[in-house]
Amino acid sequence: MEVKELLIKAKDGDNIALEEIIKKHEPLIYNTMISFYIKGYDKEDIRQIATLSIIKAVKSCKIELSKGFSSYAKEVIRNDIYKEISKAEKQYYKYKESNEIAMVIDIKEIVDESTNIIEDYIKSKDREILIKEINLLEEEERALLKAIYVENITLKKYAEEKELEYHKARYMKDKILEKLKKNIKKIW
Repeated sequence: MEVKELLIKAKDGDNIALEEIIKKHEPLIYNTMISFYIKGYDKEDIRQIATLSIIKAVKSCKIELSKGFSSYAKEVIRNDIYKEISKAEKQYYKYKESNEIAMVIDIKEIVDESTNIIEDYIKSKDREILIKEINLLEEEERALLKAIYVENITLKKYAEEKELEYHKARYMKDKILEKLKKNIKKIW
């Protein structure tokens, strides 16, 4: 069957035609799978992205341009792969930033003195839990913690840089630490 006929049928919901299009583009999918690396993804994940991109290309292509479908599909795959790379990179840097903050922040500022938890458990799990909770913070909240704990910027200087009143910056810091404390208590 010709690509144009397959596209018409696939757009009308014919799954067999869609599968045939995917099958015809298997070399493109394979080349994508071996050509790209995304941190945290394995080759099969990349294969899935490429396959879903072909399905997306089928749905969005114009039938009259069917002769150039393979080029169009290749472009859709490349765009989707680059989006995934960007997403993975953001996750990596978010985790890295949270890890930096967790290494410096003093767990005693978050954990209540009256909490009765075995000392060894706290030592082994506190950093892991803290990283997880810091990852859940808003970007602005992480930025404040990073500035204070990682970059050693004083709260006064941070407030000046962000054009905030000192007490407002202090309030934000206290609220963030309180939020972390509350979330960590739920886990323990």
